[in-house]
Amino acid sequence: MKSNNIISGEKLQYMNQKLEKVLKNPSSGKKQIAFNVHPNLINDMDELAITISKISGKPYTRNSLVEDAVEIYIKEARSYIQKHYPNEVESKSPQEHFDLVIYPATEEGYHEVFLAEKEWYYVRIQKEKVNKIKYIALYVKKPIGCILAYAKVKNITYIEYYKKYILQLENIQFLKNPVKIGELSSAVARSPKYTTLEKLLNAHTYADL
Repeated sequence: MKSNNIISGEKLQYMNQKLEKVLKNPSSGKKQIAFNVHPNLINDMDELAITISKISGKPYTRNSLVEDAVEIYIKEARSYIQKHYPNEVESKSPQEHFDLVIYPATEEGYHEVFLAEKEWYYVRIQKEKVNKIKYIALYVKKPIGCILAYAKVKNITYIEYYKKYILQLENIQFLKNPVKIGELSSAVARSPKYTTLEKLLNAHTYADL
């Protein structure tokens, strides 16, 4: 049975890294919001903020604590939902910034089409997204189970007969650190994912994209 606590049972490495960063260099609150909090929780927040201020030697406010705690919770919650409820994750809107698309691929397709032919076909792309795609990467299914490389999109051609597109590629680059699926379900990689090249180059797992 799954726990009702989203973070319970999940790895909290990011939380520890975030806390260590806060202790070394506390951030200041960016925006102020109002919400109801139990008095006991406010006391705990104030005590923790004072402790962090003492350790870091820099002022650390209640607002800063809330901001950091919410950031950590959102990241963990998204990771949990993507892992256990992949079909409920909303796809990115066409208006959201992206310059790279990730497609699922077999090992054979990766080697014989992506690398050998420097193409990827036949794929569906919404018209409003075509001109925004500058790069392509492939999540290669098991036994590889990760993103190994990306390429610059040289040209995108619509094939009327198939009602799909062909992407002609150039300048294929291999990632120094392949992006693995991590703790997410492989189901999240079954559909195209729109993101940025910057995120890909800095990602450790699929959840970072």
